Amino acid sequence: MRKTATATILTALLLCGCGDSTAEQAQRLLNEAKEDFAMQQYDRVVERIDSLRTAFPKAIKQRKEALRLYQEAELRSTQQELARTDSLLQYTTQQYNAMKAKVDAMRQRIRISHDQLLELNETKARLDSLQACFDVACAKIKYIHKRQQQLDNGR
Repeated sequence: MRKTATATILTALLLCGCGDSTAEQAQRLLNEAKEDFAMQQYDRVVERIDSLRTAFPKAIKQRKEALRLYQEAELRSTQQELARTDSLLQYTTQQYNAMKAKVDAMRQRIRISHDQLLELNETKARLDSLQACFDVACAKIKYIHKRQQQLDNGR
């Protein structure tokens, strides 16, 4: 990731030496970010926009447009992450519930092993971790929606 960020910044700096105006160079970088967005390469979109912000601090029009694209890329990326996490969360919840029922039945007969309890606890820890990731992704999506609404309202 660091290599692509460096390459993007170098590209932006090379554009500076080509004789184009700052606005044209910034627009070119913004157009590349839009192409990456169309190809659903959201990490690249964010990298290019970060490069645009760094290399062209006075390209206000392009930066405003880039902000909207940045928010949308972050939103889509987080939604994809949320979908993956939700699938894993559902699978792990089913796995944990089945394992817990089995362990509870064995506890009543006092035939539970240390390894079985350890496996149950590890699954519970994995489940808790996934739940935390799910909650963070939901909060991030909610925050992005709020910021988009503020941007649309001119704040």
